[in-house]
Amino acid sequence: MITKKISLALIFFLFALFVFGFYIDENSAGAGLYSGDLIHIWSNQETFNDYTLQEALNFTSVFSPEHYQSSKMPLSYILNKFLNPFAVTIEGFRKSVFFISCLVPFFLYATLKNKYSKIDKPLVGLISSFIFLSPYFRTAGYWGLEENYGTLTIILSYYFFYKLMSVDENIRKNILTIFFLTLFSSACVYFDQKLVIIPLICFLSIIFSKKNFNLKILISFFFIIFSLPCFYIIYLWGNVLPITDATTRNVGEIHFENIAYTITMIAFYLLPLIFLKKEKIESIFKKFFLSKFNLSLIALFLLYIIYLIFFSTLVLPVLGGGVVPKLSLMLFDNRIIQNIFLLFFSVCSFLVILTFLNKNVHDFLIIFFFIILSIIIDPIYQEYFDPLIVLLALTFFKTKLVINFRNVIILLSYYSLFLFVGNVYYA
Repeated sequence: MITKKISLALIFFLFALFVFGFYIDENSAGAGLYSGDLIHIWSNQETFNDYTLQEALNFTSVFSPEHYQSSKMPLSYILNKFLNPFAVTIEGFRKSVFFISCLVPFFLYATLKNKYSKIDKPLVGLISSFIFLSPYFRTAGYWGLEENYGTLTIILSYYFFYKLMSVDENIRKNILTIFFLTLFSSACVYFDQKLVIIPLICFLSIIFSKKNFNLKILISFFFIIFSLPCFYIIYLWGNVLPITDATTRNVGEIHFENIAYTITMIAFYLLPLIFLKKEKIESIFKKFFLSKFNLSLIALFLLYIIYLIFFSTLVLPVLGGGVVPKLSLMLFDNRIIQNIFLLFFSVCSFLVILTFLNKNVHDFLIIFFFIILSIIIDPIYQEYFDPLIVLLALTFFKTKLVINFRNVIILLSYYSLFLFVGNVYYA
């Protein structure tokens, strides 16, 4: 009983902390404030507000930073144009995004209470509130950024995905579930292209399941229909990114050093989740080096490290790269020592990822997708994985997590420390 009361009290506190952050104009991820990314976001929104839809889309297809400056598809601006009456002023727009962000944990709770049906509801509510501590979720919610739309559609996608995979195969009874699953998972891509992994997971999981053939055909049909606007935008841009952003990001170039940065960032979020795993850590470690799967991956990664040392000109980025490169640049002036610091933590991070996965091929492929994607993205930012990795671990990952009061407090404490450091760093 006492843990239930503490859980409810902490939920209220985390929500109040989120609201307080908006009140004081918090900037815990470096992209906030009126002088930050809000300038570009509001300029994008004004373009869609002031022009017809086709005219606005045409602006995204030419080099026109004054009209559209974003790496993402413009679905959020289109929805705000037609459905958000508050998006006519910068303050109304900012407050409406904040309101939507406030609702995200409630949708996450509605989703997780189905997956973790045997867990006390206050505890499910508490772990759903972890997102209030994410520096990037908070900053996006306070300053009108695009990321939280994608976060919301991931949650809604999993809600309908779990529902469909848990019920009988009667298509008539599940037509709405099928429709909304394909709608929201497809929408993930329109909010953030890297979230193409969500419809891929949903589609492939169903195609390779034992669901009946007619259901698979219907799922395929809906996905094709919802993908058509995406193909039209890619045709319009001649790229998967708007021309303005594609030009500044050197799309088409290969950046192998980004693998090291991405691995440290992903491991940063998986580290506390190791303590939530069903299997005890001691048991995992005993079996770790007996696994041919693990040993093969370690050998490949060590070859990659050798490549970085002898065949690349590794220079830590000032912009992007995540926590480890920033810490290395802060601690050391010598480039060789900076690189040794990065490589050491890259190896440790890779071992953390393998420990968490524990030969789970399904989850490995999801993480592998982000690692490969990072090769063609530059710069690579911490915000790309926060709170995405933890959110995926709670939903689409098959790795079993033990949700109890102690474990949830571990996760929240870890995120609280990260939020505190973020606020200090960007103060």
